[in-house]
Amino acid sequence: MRKWDVIIIETLSRIVSVEAESGEEAKEIVDTRYEQCEIMLNADDHILTEITAEHEGICPLCGAEITYSGNNIIDNNGGIFPWECPACGAHGNESYSHKFSGHLYIKKGKKCTHVYGS
Repeated sequence: MRKWDVIIIETLSRIVSVEAESGEEAKEIVDTRYEQCEIMLNADDHILTEITAEHEGICPLCGAEITYSGNNIIDNNGGIFPWECPACGAHGNESYSHKFSGHLYIKKGKKCTHVYGS
């Protein structure tokens, strides 16, 4: 039996209307109001929850075993290991910080028709 790292990502979103001379000014107004806690997102602003399970050596999109390119970057803090999935064509990097810590820069391949676990 494998130990899986399960990641929960919640996305909150709200449209805020302000009067301004330009889009840049409007963004600055909202940014300032947000930083000063005049605008606070809450459960009513929830639009998406993503839950994914990851395991080293396993494609996070289709669940097949991945292959490594060998162009690894390793230092005292851990390493980055480029990979490709022969089953779905996805590719990305595994990240290690003295232990597996997740997949990074995932690109969905042309052969990928579904997402593992969905």
